[in-house]
Amino acid sequence: AWRLGDEEFIKSVNAISDLKLRVSYGFVGNSAVSPYSTQASLINTPYDFGGSAAYGFAPGNLADKSLRWEKSQELNIGIDMGFIENRITASFEFYDRKTVDLIYKEQIPTSTGFSEVVTNVGEVSNKGVELTLNTVNITKDRFSWTTNINFSSNRNEVVSIGSEGILADISTGLFVGEPLKSNYFYEYAGIWQLDEETEAGEYGQVPGSVKVVDQNNDGKISSGADEDDRVILGSQQPKWLMGMTNKFTLGDFDLSFLIYTSQGAQYRNDMLKGTMGEVGTGRYNALDLNYWTINNPTNDYYGPGVSNPYRQAIQYQDASFIRISDITFGYTLPRTTLD
Repeated sequence: AWRLGDEEFIKSVNAISDLKLRVSYGFVGNSAVSPYSTQASLINTPYDFGGSAAYGFAPGNLADKSLRWEKSQELNIGIDMGFIENRITASFEFYDRKTVDLIYKEQIPTSTGFSEVVTNVGEVSNKGVELTLNTVNITKDRFSWTTNINFSSNRNEVVSIGSEGILADISTGLFVGEPLKSNYFYEYAGIWQLDEETEAGEYGQVPGSVKVVDQNNDGKISSGADEDDRVILGSQQPKWLMGMTNKFTLGDFDLSFLIYTSQGAQYRNDMLKGTMGEVGTGRYNALDLNYWTINNPTNDYYGPGVSNPYRQAIQYQDASFIRISDITFGYTLPRTTLD
C-alpha cells in the first residue's frame, strides 16, 4: 500500500484529508466442496434373493480420482480517499480473478448408472468493481445525518470448459463467453393469436399457445447439436448491486433504514408452471393470471387446456428489485435513568 496522503503535493490540497493506493496479487486454492463428498461411497440397497428380502451394497456415486482444488489468481487495485476532514470517505476496488480447474457437478449419461460426477472443468474469469462511500451530511449539537453507499458489479465469464475447441456443454450449463448459471432456452415471443392460426399450425401449435422465436428461420423449433433454436436468455447472476443506509439522530432518538437493489438477474419462475399456473389441475388452486382466451386475446399468459410444448419460455423473468429493509427506530435512555 502507498499512502499518497503523506506526499507533500497531496498535503498541499486542503480538501483532501487522506489518499492511499493499494495493490495486491495472490494465488490461492479452494476446495469448494463438502468433506468426503467427492469420494466413492456405497449405499445399502434391497433386492429379491430367492423370494426373500435381502440387502446388499451398491456404488452410491462416482469419484474422480484426479480431482484437484480450484486455483485462483487475483489482481486487486484499491484507492482509499478522504475529503473535507474525512466527512466524505470513499473506497474504490477493482479486481481481476481467474479460476482454473473449476469444481463442478458435471452431468453424465444416465446409462452409466449415475447422472453427475464432481470434477474439474475449465476456467472461469471474474472481473469487477466495488465502491463504498460514507458521508457525514449534517452534524449539529442534537441532530446528525450520515449516509453509507456501497455498489458492486461483477462480470463472470466461462473462459473454457476443459475440452479444446468445445464452446458449449448444454448438459452442464457451461457456455464459453457466458456467465455461470446462464439460462438457456427458447426465446419467448408472446402468445399465438387467432389471426395467426395458420402460422401457428406450421409449428404444430394453436392460438393460445406460447410462441417462441425460430432463431434460424427454418420453419421449425429445433434443438440439437447442429440446429438449435435455444439461446442464452440471461443469467441468474445480477449485473450490479447497490445498497444505501441512512442514519438520523435527534437528541436521544435515532432512525436508520437500508435501501437495497439488485439489477439484471433473471430466474425461472416455477410458480408459473404446473399446479400453480395452469387451470384445470384438480384440487390445486391456480394463480390469478391474465390467461389467454378467445374473448381475452392477451399476450400475458397462455390459454388453459391448449397445446403448449414451449410453455417454460414464459417462466424466465427479470428478477431485478428495489426494497427498503432493516428499518430501526431507537431511543437511548439517559445514564441517570440507568443509574
